[in-house]
Amino acid sequence: MKLNVTLCVLSLLLIPSLFGQDHAPTVEQCRADQRLWSSVLDDQHAFKAAVLRLSVQTIQQRSGEMRDCFAVDSENHHDYFVLVAAYGTETGVRYKNFIDRHNLMAKFLAEDVAGER
Repeated sequence: MKLNVTLCVLSLLLIPSLFGQDHAPTVEQCRADQRLWSSVLDDQHAFKAAVLRLSVQTIQQRSGEMRDCFAVDSENHHDYFVLVAAYGTETGVRYKNFIDRHNLMAKFLAEDVAGER
């Protein structure tokens, strides 16, 4: 559980900034993309199916755009945050699955205990 939280925080705060837009999106673009991308959020099965079709790079680009929208549309800050959190959770799950698939958990935990962060 601790690892999932750490991975989510990492993806929410650090990685999306690498894929942010070169310019601030417009309020109209923010609202339109947020409505489109979150239209399946209420149904977890639909969201999972929709997000599984996306690459992590696409998820991070979308998350970066929604983070940029915080600054241009504070009225809908919560709506953007919900989507950023959902994308961050999916990215964290994928990181954990990668670590598990490649048997890297023991190495990760050992390095973390040793202070390698």
